Amino acid sequence: MNSAEQQGVLGELRRRGGAARVHELAATPHLIRLCVARGDLVRIERGCVALPDAARAFALAAQQNGLVSCVSRLHLLGVQVPGDPDVVHVSVPTHRGHAKALPDGVVRHHEEAQRDGELRATRFVDAVVRAVLCLVHSGTYDLAVGVVDQSLRRVPPGKVGAVRRSVLAQVARTSVALARALDDDIDRRARALRETEVRLVLRRGGLAVAPEIEIPTVGEVDMLVDGLLITEIDGFAYHRDRVPYRKDRRRDRTALDLTLLTHRYAWEDSDPLAVLARTRSRLVTMTGPLPFAEHVSDELRAGVEALRSAAVEPRNRVVGARHLTGAARAAVVWPV
Repeated sequence: MNSAEQQGVLGELRRRGGAARVHELAATPHLIRLCVARGDLVRIERGCVALPDAARAFALAAQQNGLVSCVSRLHLLGVQVPGDPDVVHVSVPTHRGHAKALPDGVVRHHEEAQRDGELRATRFVDAVVRAVLCLVHSGTYDLAVGVVDQSLRRVPPGKVGAVRRSVLAQVARTSVALARALDDDIDRRARALRETEVRLVLRRGGLAVAPEIEIPTVGEVDMLVDGLLITEIDGFAYHRDRVPYRKDRRRDRTALDLTLLTHRYAWEDSDPLAVLARTRSRLVTMTGPLPFAEHVSDELRAGVEALRSAAVEPRNRVVGARHLTGAARAAVVWPV
């Protein structure tokens, strides 16, 4: 076997994500058989091959003659998404029939999605839109907002505006109301899906929430609520070490010196409605901010007061879900 021919086939497969239908490759059946015999390729099924180390998502997409899509595509790009990562979402053309059997752990979407170059996957924007529509259809609007937030965090700052507009334009083709809701609710500053969920529920509960705000001498916090209360949601992976653990306690003390109380939640304790109840219970007893610690300078006090005023501006009270209609609106959690 010609080594150059072999490397050409393997290189083409890598560009496609590691799996392909045989007819897509510039290779003779004889060359494919030799590559399989040498262990350079594995035969998934008749007419379909993959590299031994190909991601399962790409192998299943090739088997279905489709494209990795929806949350599976975003997961491969490092975007935080909900659901079981072992369940693979695959897009196939709308005219394709349903006769081909689905393996366990595969969800098939019939849509006209565009391919991302040679890669056996949909374009990034198409994957975001498909994920949004699937999550809203399943009654999890807040997670749909979170997926857009996390997806936009993966986009270079100079391209965020264009990608955001493209996502909203595609969503609007299905639902103008949904696109308007997302336009108000998405915020790429959120660093985790749960932060988005909590922010949305707190705002629907009538509170002003400024996400990922920088407080002088304290640093960035997850949320500042009504300009008075810092809300932090801690994941175990980061906070299991002593250094970040101690750093956060110092931050809490510094924030208290600046009149700002801190509610710190472990991820497991951060159910959005539970956070709202605890936040309301704390704020209802506060007639105003606490006094500054004696050592805080006048300049720092002025900076905190300016930050407090900005945190309660109308833009931090916007509730995009008010635009939703029908089943999508009914599925949203509306706190009493």
